[in-house]
Amino acid sequence: LLMTIIINIIITIIIFYNIKNMIMRFGRLDCFCFNTKIRVNVNGTLSVEFLSLLGAFEGDCLSGSGCLFTLLLVVVLAGALCDLRERLAVTMERPNPPITVDGFPRESEYADDVDFMDEEEQNLRTILPMATEVLKRWNLFVIKDKTDFTRVYLANSGETDTTGKLVAGSEEWRRSITLGPMLCSKADIQRRISLGYAAFNKYRKAWTL
Repeated sequence: LLMTIIINIIITIIIFYNIKNMIMRFGRLDCFCFNTKIRVNVNGTLSVEFLSLLGAFEGDCLSGSGCLFTLLLVVVLAGALCDLRERLAVTMERPNPPITVDGFPRESEYADDVDFMDEEEQNLRTILPMATEVLKRWNLFVIKDKTDFTRVYLANSGETDTTGKLVAGSEEWRRSITLGPMLCSKADIQRRISLGYAAFNKYRKAWTL
C-alpha cells in the first residue's frame, strides 16, 4: 500500500473511537494533526510557510515521530479494513470479523501489507477491485504490481512440471513471501541462513581491511 495520512480522516477516527489519549502517549498529536504549518529548509534557506493538510508520506523526515506515524498508519488502515469488511460481508457474504466458523483467518496484516485468503481464487480476484476502490477513499493505494495470487496446495506423489521435474515438496507457493517470511518454514529458514551468511561475510571483509 502507498499511503499519505489525511488529517481529517485521523481526526474522525480519533473522535469516533475516543483514542486521542492513547495516541498522545506516543507523540504530540496536536502538533502533527491540528493547524500544522511547515517551512522547508533547503540548503540553509527556509521556504514560505504553508499549511499541511495531508501530513507527510510514510518514511518522510517531515512525518515527525516515527512511532507516532506508524501508529497513525495502523489506525487509518484499521478503519479502511473495517469499511471494506462491511462491504464484503454484504456483497460476498464473507465473515465479519474475517474469521471462519472453523477458526481460520480470512485476512492477515502487518504494517502496510495485507493478505486475503479464500478457497477460490476467483473470490480473491473479485475482492481486488473492491479493495482498491474502498481503500482509495481512505487515501490508501493498492500497488497492483506487488499484488500476487498464490495457490497453496500439496502436489500428488509423482506429479511433474513441464520440464519433468517432481513437484511434490517444491511447489511454487513454498517460495512465496507473505508479510515478511516465506510460506514454507523450511524454505524460509534456508533463506534466512543465506541472508545471515551474506551479511556476516560483509562484516568479515570489513574487519580484515
